[in-house]
Amino acid sequence: MGGMKSYLGAPTSPEDNAVGDARYATFARGAMYWSPDIGTQPVTGALYDAWVSQGYERGPLGLPTSAEIQEPLQITQNFAHGTLNFERLTGNITEVLDGIRAPLATQAPGGPTVPAEHFSLPGHAASN
Repeated sequence: MGGMKSYLGAPTSPEDNAVGDARYATFARGAMYWSPDIGTQPVTGALYDAWVSQGYERGPLGLPTSAEIQEPLQITQNFAHGTLNFERLTGNITEVLDGIRAPLATQAPGGPTVPAEHFSLPGHAASN
């Protein structure tokens, strides 16, 4: 997959046991999972972060069963029990689990943060 210069980057862990007979190794920008049933599947980027937040392969989605699927408006990745979708235009991530679609994370829109304006009434001179 390109070694140190790949989209996964440098390895950060040795190969280790995952759930069942699966194995994994972590990298600077994701992880690689393998089992006899799924073959070898990378998990990277925002989809990796969302999957990690749910407990990796022991979470509700289970092991990855595909690499990222690049579509015009979204990036999708399949897992044993559902999918994760990253919407390119908004940065939103949704999970589809048992046919139910649910938002997982929302990325703030790009651009600078502008504080709300505050107005105060002009001061009145004290009368003597």
